[in-house]
Amino acid sequence: MIQVLGYDSDHRELAEIPEVRAFFARLAQEWPHWMWFLHRHVGAIHLLLALLCKVKIHRRGSSTGTEFLDRHELAAQMADLFQRGNAMFEAFGISESEAEASCESACAELVP
Repeated sequence: MIQVLGYDSDHRELAEIPEVRAFFARLAQEWPHWMWFLHRHVGAIHLLLALLCKVKIHRRGSSTGTEFLDRHELAAQMADLFQRGNAMFEAFGISESEAEASCESACAELVP
């Protein structure tokens, strides 16, 4: 899960807060293994990628939606995380089929 403290009174979404985005960009450069540890079906992968990619937040009443502005950037960011995360699979002897299943489940999180 991703949890960010200190912004509860800020009405912006986390992806709209420059210092939160900058923190996660630096963290992802140092630790690319997000896709293998984030829970599925709770929006964590979507949030991570919204923090790492250019997005537009849409509001309607109390509801919000996130639009990724460049699908190529989104694909490149995911490919980078997958590729750099592969070292972990090799180090811990995770099979190719297990790695592929994890990749597929991560990608499925972004498809409505």
